[in-house]
Amino acid sequence: MSRNANNNNVIPKFLFYTYMFSSLLSAGISWSSAMLRNAEKLILDMISSASHIFSTLILAYILYLALHYVKEHKMSLWSMVRRANLAETAKVNTRVEEHFTVAMSMVESRVRHSPSRREPMTFFLLIVLPFIIGFMLVEIAGKQLPELEPTALLQRMEEIMLLSALLLLGGFLLLTAEVVSVYVLHILNRDMNEIEEVEDELISMLKPLFDKLSISTPRRDYSIPRRSTLLYIILTMLTLGLFKIYWVYAVIFKDIVNHENEDSKIYKCLSKIMHISTKNSLYNRNVLG
Repeated sequence: MSRNANNNNVIPKFLFYTYMFSSLLSAGISWSSAMLRNAEKLILDMISSASHIFSTLILAYILYLALHYVKEHKMSLWSMVRRANLAETAKVNTRVEEHFTVAMSMVESRVRHSPSRREPMTFFLLIVLPFIIGFMLVEIAGKQLPELEPTALLQRMEEIMLLSALLLLGGFLLLTAEVVSVYVLHILNRDMNEIEEVEDELISMLKPLFDKLSISTPRRDYSIPRRSTLLYIILTMLTLGLFKIYWVYAVIFKDIVNHENEDSKIYKCLSKIMHISTKNSLYNRNVLG
């Protein structure tokens, strides 16, 4: 299905607002519940846990959609350069046609040899399943350990060791889910950078042809920055996870949406000198709208 590049709902923005609200709600309740009495604390802990689970599921879905978008974009870009032909009006001479063919071949080779990623659903499951299992283990073991009487510790040492092992396993699974989500944010930024570089390389190679035909070479008003994953991890830890909300916004709802809008200008300009197969989803999305 074609998608309008000027539409900012490449990935629905309400998902981000839902993720942000549930994350802030969970964090706020967790920080404030320590000052409350047992009955009130129990209710708030339940709300906090539900919000935490919900925000993680929403995040996993957002990352899944973003990975799917990047995968589709790569495939579409590769398909475009393989099928593109020089427009009749651009066939000035044989050298121009040869230059165009070489440019398409070089770009196709670079796209074809770009790093392959696992399926988006694989990453989705690697976040959701460890998180849910780990969360349940921590909740179950964490609630039973404080209930043990100090006088019965020696008699129930085996049970204590089992609960401690469950806590460690649950914590490890929660950490695994967090690491996978951070890794996905990392590769999203790197892959979008690579796609942008390939498109810019294509424009640079075709610049002589644009100049010869007196067509303005398209320029980007927004370029995706190469974000420091290490710095963002440190900031996330220092803010007790809150900075991750901005990280998700910047990589997905800022970079990808702006890239899509920039592509609308680039591919409309390319369509003036290239015949692109209408079967190509990238062309449909950015030129036909």
